[in-house]
Amino acid sequence: MDTVTVVVAVISIIMAPMCGLLGLWLRWRMRREKVRGQYLTRISERPRRPRSESDEEAEAAFVETCLNHGRGNLSVPADIHDHPAFPIISGAVS
Repeated sequence: MDTVTVVVAVISIIMAPMCGLLGLWLRWRMRREKVRGQYLTRISERPRRPRSESDEEAEAAFVETCLNHGRGNLSVPADIHDHPAFPIISGAVS
């Protein structure tokens, strides 16, 4: 075999898997961007509940609970999910 044939064979052997991996990576990226776009669209179209004064009071109590739990340092107590303001702060209120 001459030099040109060897070079072409080696390049072909290297390029075939590289092109396959590039195709898989591009397909994964496109799928990821599509799902991300759908998620952002769904989030932006979700109706927001207007904040009320009781929400602000509950949030203040939540922060106070966190501050008291950590003795001045902001920390989260273990039973935080039971706090009345948790759904408001975490955005779980629909």
